Amino acid sequence: MKGNEQVVAALNDTLRNAHSAFMQFAKHALWFQEKGYGKLAEMEAGEAAKEKTYMDRLAYRIMFLEGDPDFGSMGKAFFASDFRPILDADLGQQKTSAETLRHAVKTANDVQDYASRDLANEILKAKEDRIDQIETEIEQFEAMGREIYLSTQSEGAPKKSGRASCSPQRKNPDVRSSTLCRSILPHGGIKRAREVERRGSHPPSHPAHKSSECRSVSR
Repeated sequence: MKGNEQVVAALNDTLRNAHSAFMQFAKHALWFQEKGYGKLAEMEAGEAAKEKTYMDRLAYRIMFLEGDPDFGSMGKAFFASDFRPILDADLGQQKTSAETLRHAVKTANDVQDYASRDLANEILKAKEDRIDQIETEIEQFEAMGREIYLSTQSEGAPKKSGRASCSPQRKNPDVRSSTLCRSILPHGGIKRAREVERRGSHPPSHPAHKSSECRSVSR
């Protein structure tokens, strides 16, 4: 099915933002994990996994419209390396993605591509919910103060069957980091995430990966 070129372009803009958001949240998850803040690491890893799913769905829709999914570039990434700046960076990323999605919704609706409209709108609603969550986290940070707020984040969330745990395993931090990487990054993503952190530049392109739930780290 040959799709509208403007719709394909809008979906590709959204795909590029999902790509940058995935790398941003993956890096932040690793940073929180290394600092021993398991709840924040779990939250970031979950958001990275969602972005992988968005990338898959957007890419498949673009290909259905006979377009070419753009994995060769990314949208703007908001990397940070401290607690409050990371919350601000993630808020900025979600707001940027939401704006791009609103444009995709309108563009698809205008040409009566309702399937593309509904896909973009579904992702948009998830982004808006996440924006509210981050703003709540920032309010808590400000109200409680840095030390008290971070003291509530030092333990990982309870493990759930079939999902990756980000609880700290202090006896072997290297194993902890590599396990988290495998749960949220595609093949080769660990090296790319480290390159991003070292250089502060965009990673190279990668193909769409079939979405899947994080594998459990404890059998």
